Amino acid sequence: MRAENEDLHRIAKAAGVELEKSYAQTILMNKENARLRQQLHAKKNKQKCALTTGHARLMTSTEMSLKLLEELQKKQMSEIHKALRQAIFPGIRARRTEEANTDKAAKKAAKATERAAAKAVKEAEKAAAKAAKAAEKEAAKAAGMAARGRGRGRGSGRGRVQGANRGKGKKRTWDDEDSVDEESSDSERESSVERSPSPIAGLSLSRTPSPSPSPSLSRSSSPTANAVAEEDSDDDDGEAETGIETINGHRWAARRNLEFQVVWTDGSVTWEPLSTVNDCAAMDDYLVHRDVDDPICLPKHKFLLNTSLKATNE
Repeated sequence: MRAENEDLHRIAKAAGVELEKSYAQTILMNKENARLRQQLHAKKNKQKCALTTGHARLMTSTEMSLKLLEELQKKQMSEIHKALRQAIFPGIRARRTEEANTDKAAKKAAKATERAAAKAVKEAEKAAAKAAKAAEKEAAKAAGMAARGRGRGRGSGRGRVQGANRGKGKKRTWDDEDSVDEESSDSERESSVERSPSPIAGLSLSRTPSPSPSPSLSRSSSPTANAVAEEDSDDDDGEAETGIETINGHRWAARRNLEFQVVWTDGSVTWEPLSTVNDCAAMDDYLVHRDVDDPICLPKHKFLLNTSLKATNE
């Protein structure tokens, strides 16, 4: 019994020793693993290796001295370079910055000069175009005035026809046009008769003052004498002649027929078709005012210079 107890005590002691050894080995293994993990996964902030005399090295004293001298020289050179950078580099940096600013200012001035030159060229082109346009307007106006001056000799007959036919617009018939053509041809024949010193002219002049029985009878019996009498009466009385004073505006009737609002010399206002006012100085002035060359090019919307005027045949 005693022997068995002694064996149990010996076995228990051996087991305790083994447990302590296992525990110690586990602690050491954990520490080593922690160190290795830290070396592997820690941030790379280790300082550079430097040779010191804190612990022994496997080299001779001469090699150690040379190595330490090299390390010292490296440190001193780095300090010298740092001082030089602080003393020299700011000036170099300032000079480079100044050069860059100078180049930038020069480029900016060159661009401004180019823009000013381009703007001057555009302004010159605009001025030239404006002058050319003004010259064209003046030429067109002068041509219109010249045409008006050339057409004064025959304008009275056209004025009479317009005065007789104004207010009718598109309601004129072919009989009216035939009568107008007949009166114009009769007036031309009468003017040729007046120019020729023949007894017929004297006869026609002597018959002119004699009163006719009725206007319809005289017109049907002798249209030539009637035309001569009408022309003589118009030449004697300037008030009876009615012509176009100005054109106040235009419109497109049914978007197809061009009509003009005409202000007559007697103060009346009517809408007249293009064929009535096509060959007059007022038309030239109106086209110059609207800046177009052809009446067909006038805009489709209604336009009036004086909106207070109302046509009698509206």
